[in-house]
Amino acid sequence: MVVHAVGPRPDHVAAMSGIASSSAAADRQRGAKHLQPDNRCAYRHRPSRYPIVGSAMKEPRPAQLDCAVLGLGSCGLDTLALVDSFPAPDEKIRARRLLIQGGGNCANALTAAARLGAPVAIISKAGSDAAGSSIEAELQGEGIDTQCLLFSKTGPSPTTYIIVDAAGGTRTCIHSPGEDMTAVEGEALGLERGVVLSSATKLVFLDGRHPEAAVQLLGGAHARGIPVLVEAEKPRPGLDVLLQGAQYVYTNATFPKTWTQELSLGSALLCMLGRLTSARWLVTTLGPSGLVAFQRQEGSGEPIGSGADLDRLMQKLWGEADARRKGIEGSEEAACTALNGSLVRVGACASGHLQLQDGTGFGVLVHQAASLETEVVDTTGAGDAFLGSLLVSVSVGASLEAAAKLGTVVAAAKCTELGARTGMPHLAQLHPSLQGVLESRRAA
Repeated sequence: MVVHAVGPRPDHVAAMSGIASSSAAADRQRGAKHLQPDNRCAYRHRPSRYPIVGSAMKEPRPAQLDCAVLGLGSCGLDTLALVDSFPAPDEKIRARRLLIQGGGNCANALTAAARLGAPVAIISKAGSDAAGSSIEAELQGEGIDTQCLLFSKTGPSPTTYIIVDAAGGTRTCIHSPGEDMTAVEGEALGLERGVVLSSATKLVFLDGRHPEAAVQLLGGAHARGIPVLVEAEKPRPGLDVLLQGAQYVYTNATFPKTWTQELSLGSALLCMLGRLTSARWLVTTLGPSGLVAFQRQEGSGEPIGSGADLDRLMQKLWGEADARRKGIEGSEEAACTALNGSLVRVGACASGHLQLQDGTGFGVLVHQAASLETEVVDTTGAGDAFLGSLLVSVSVGASLEAAAKLGTVVAAAKCTELGARTGMPHLAQLHPSLQGVLESRRAA
């Protein structure tokens, strides 16, 4: 039975999202192997300081946000239908399962980060409707600071209808957008002046939505010396400005070639490395194949003059990772216990160095996707889950390899459940060694 939330009551939120209360209960019942007390985490998961109230039409006003990660971007409400196979035109079918849950790239990523213990806050915009109330309440239930979640007086909340095809392993999204945050609203929040940023803020995250406000916050972060991570999902208005100002860039598999108009992944990534001169890290996830990542650094490496050179280097590293994987297969401990009890095991990685023609050096890392004991249920939000873990890793100063390892594990665990957020793991579900990476870096 699916409960449609008409107000932000906690029982509606729990029924709708299946996260806050059911995750903890399920973990206790299943006796997951690595569920440990949360006293070793870098950031302790805090209950919300903000009562779950109705989404009144809040006027934007400056507020300093006490958080380690501040995200500005999309929020929304997802309606997911799991079906046996994708319907033909004009066909009537039944859903195997139906789920209504919060969505949006920024909101999803911050949810993943909050479950890993990071204090986070969101700047976004919803509608003054029942969906907006549900969006706000669910975020607050995850301990996310929503002081700067605005509500449109005229427009609806962003909503997405998602068909998850069990047979084909695909998901099809039909999105109805809400209103963008305006520059006037951004000015009222003091984004460009950095009013929302505090001494606790270690990272600003922009997912490319609300471009006018995002550019304002980019300027505020630069003025305060706070690094910025930008997600590049597809070309959007204002995204180029954000990418040029980002210290950390995260993309999906399709964006590099779309943005650069290059034909091969190597050529596209090489072009991005040359263009994004402020980027310290460039991380590109490749779905079930894993990821490739670059870290700007001093020193020489293998000379790379063309995309073909980079393609060959990446192919060589993938071969090394495959060989390493065969050597450890079956011997490594589980890195995470998913909500359904499935064990998640880390994939192998390999690294190298390259040097561009202008002398700029990069470390390059390829990392296989983590493996599951059970079949993938739904990939919706897998990239957001990875991104959320990346936000935490960057905010505590973890290494690129540690960030890649954690991200692949978190993304795989998410895929064991329907919906973007249901399967996102809590810190206690991770193996103590992964928890320790976050704690040791935080302590340092």
